[in-house]
Amino acid sequence: VARGDVIRGFAVSGTLPRLVTVTAGQVVSVAFEIACVATAITITTRVTGSDIQNEYQVALNDAPLARVGANGSVVVGRLTPGKYTIKLTSLGDNCSVASGNQITVDVGSGTTTPVLFEISCVPPIRLEKIAFAFDSTIDGLSQRFIRLINVDGSGAVTVARGDSPTWTTDGTRLVFSDAHCTRDFYYGYAYPNCTGGVTLIDPETRNVTVVSGGKAGFSPAWAPTNDLIAFLGCCDSGGQASSLLVVPVSGPPATPRPLRAIDAYHPAWSPDGQRIVFSCIVDPSNYDLCIINRDGTGLVRLTSDPAADTGPAWSKDGKRIAFSRQRTGSEIDLITLADSVVSRVTDGSAPAWSRDGKKLVFEGGDGLYTINVDGSNRIRLTSESHYAPAWRP
Repeated sequence: VARGDVIRGFAVSGTLPRLVTVTAGQVVSVAFEIACVATAITITTRVTGSDIQNEYQVALNDAPLARVGANGSVVVGRLTPGKYTIKLTSLGDNCSVASGNQITVDVGSGTTTPVLFEISCVPPIRLEKIAFAFDSTIDGLSQRFIRLINVDGSGAVTVARGDSPTWTTDGTRLVFSDAHCTRDFYYGYAYPNCTGGVTLIDPETRNVTVVSGGKAGFSPAWAPTNDLIAFLGCCDSGGQASSLLVVPVSGPPATPRPLRAIDAYHPAWSPDGQRIVFSCIVDPSNYDLCIINRDGTGLVRLTSDPAADTGPAWSKDGKRIAFSRQRTGSEIDLITLADSVVSRVTDGSAPAWSRDGKKLVFEGGDGLYTINVDGSNRIRLTSESHYAPAWRP
């Protein structure tokens, strides 16, 4: 009798095979004692300083392996003896590793080899940036990611998988959606099946926070009063996000509060955080702009033309709203709230205001552009299909 195919990293005590005598009418027991003989690596982080990154990605021989927390450890076992390269990735901009973020070790049979990364973090430098979304194909599947660039289009850095980035009021974090919904059909009825939701990331430290109550949330917008996040909940009859909801920024888990029973898209807050402008459907199949108070009262229909009005963005002084108007093509317009006068700025869509309120960044179809609000000085930033730009305040 023998125990075969022993998993690597374990050893069987005694001789193999075992010889036993079986007599008619008797049951003979044979015991195998199997002991764990670890051939492993223990990866530990020791982090000091301020604004530390909470979690790090570990790669073994360039293959993503596991995540390890700050001042934490992870054991990688069942290894074949030999040389291994351990690399710490997803390192925040404000943190550095004393010995470099890559260590090569020789792992012996039946031993656990320690690997220590000494990480030092300092307060991050937060430069003026533009965030936007772009598509990339991974393993044959198209996925959307969020990237940062400098205001001149240089220095592109990808920071997360997701869509619809906007900034917190202080510019320290991005709020975005990594939600994905499909529609499953049971007995003729369609049910949304959603993963992900509203998420926050500090692009310098890479710290991520999942917003409680933001499950299956799309197109989030952070209130300038720092207490609420408005977003869209899933789903309308076509499987698209459509319900305008708000949820507290912090505190115990909360149920999102609906603001109004009206199809809504692309919410954006007023500078004082008391109102929300959004693309609404009042008449069937026609997108207009609506404004609503933060408590769900005072709904005002701002536009009522046959064109599709989407992607509104409130100016820093609260006097104008930039938006996209779709006729035969897409153009960026400004509407003055005092008299509802609409003026054209340029061709494009999805406008967002600069931090000084003098420029707009927008989608140009073949890349991102900036332009002065008077329509002058149109400048290209990127040269591919990029979406939903957001200028850091």
